[in-house]
Amino acid sequence: MGVKLMISKNIKTINAKILIILFFLFFFSSFALGEQEVNFSSLNLVNKSISSEIYYNESSGYYFAKIFGEFINYKNITNYTIIETSLTTIQSNGFKYAVETGVYKSYFKEKSENTSDGTWPVKVINNGYEIILNPKSLMFTGQSDLYKNNSTGNVSSNTITYQN
Repeated sequence: MGVKLMISKNIKTINAKILIILFFLFFFSSFALGEQEVNFSSLNLVNKSISSEIYYNESSGYYFAKIFGEFINYKNITNYTIIETSLTTIQSNGFKYAVETGVYKSYFKEKSENTSDGTWPVKVINNGYEIILNPKSLMFTGQSDLYKNNSTGNVSSNTITYQN
């Protein structure tokens, strides 16, 4: 026959209460710290990746991370640089709008038609390669490029749209 250890019900109850209190303190304190508003502009940026940034707070000694659900930086030879998507107004080779900083360069004409010099409304350049785009949505079904509707690009909130 085995030996039964007799533990008071009161001790079991006290131990259980202590464990529950410790659990809630740990859980809610880490949750509360994670929900604090962080002013990233006052912190030192110490590292970047393609979809995150790490900051250091010298006064507290804590590191903070900004993690994004999309790519925000690109590798520029030795370091990560923010992807710039702001449209600027230019007058170059028939193009009126451009994004000229970042991984690639993009150029947009004000009008959607191709011109006598053979250029199309949208051009993307990356590492010396060019991709030209001619939006097909500006044609009626069954028509060729010769009968394509010409459309003016409308710029709004950093987006250019060629409407039918």
